[in-house]
Amino acid sequence: MSHNILEDDSQSEDDELCKIDDEEDEYLAKIQQEDEYLAKIQQQEDEYLAKIQQEEDERLAKVQQEEDEHIAKIQREDERLAKIQQDEVERLAKAQLEEDEQLARAIQESLTLGSPPQSDNDSSFLSYPHLFPPGHR
Repeated sequence: MSHNILEDDSQSEDDELCKIDDEEDEYLAKIQQEDEYLAKIQQQEDEYLAKIQQEEDERLAKVQQEEDEHIAKIQREDERLAKIQQDEVERLAKAQLEEDEQLARAIQESLTLGSPPQSDNDSSFLSYPHLFPPGHR
């Protein structure tokens, strides 16, 4: 009987160890399933964040492009206005030059006409009646 008790104890220890091994295997399998589930969730989260980042990058690129186009448009407008202003300055300078030239010619003519050559008679004023017509004054 003592032999049977030992066999029963040994058998029950073996059964107990098998049961513990089975529980441990189930526990490890459950942990592995949870790890796989967490890895899957992490992958989905990473994909979602990558998608959001890509959309944000595209939105920022579009905003940057629109801003660049707006700046280029402003620069073109500034260049156009600068050209208009430069043309106006040149036109005014040309008009001033023409006016100065006309004034210089008028002064030159008045100096030329203002000192007529001296003649022998004293009526030098009467010798240029054609210079100042009566209706011109």
